[in-house]
Amino acid sequence: MAARKVPVPVRIREVKRLLAATSLSAWTSASAISHEVGFSSIGTFTSRFTDREGLSPSKYRRRLAIPPRTLKS
Repeated sequence: MAARKVPVPVRIREVKRLLAATSLSAWTSASAISHEVGFSSIGTFTSRFTDREGLSPSKYRRRLAIPPRTLKS
């Protein structure tokens, strides 16, 4: 099935996986990732991602890069 025929929620899930997989190691641009999963426009991709996740792809990736706080005993 062509990537553009895959439902948006499925494509967003794949984008989140790819953003997480590349957040701390080899940097892959959000634009390259969006095209890989079938978005033809970075603007459409960013808008759809932000609507569904409540933050932009770059903010999502930055949030993943911040280590969680450890609890003090």
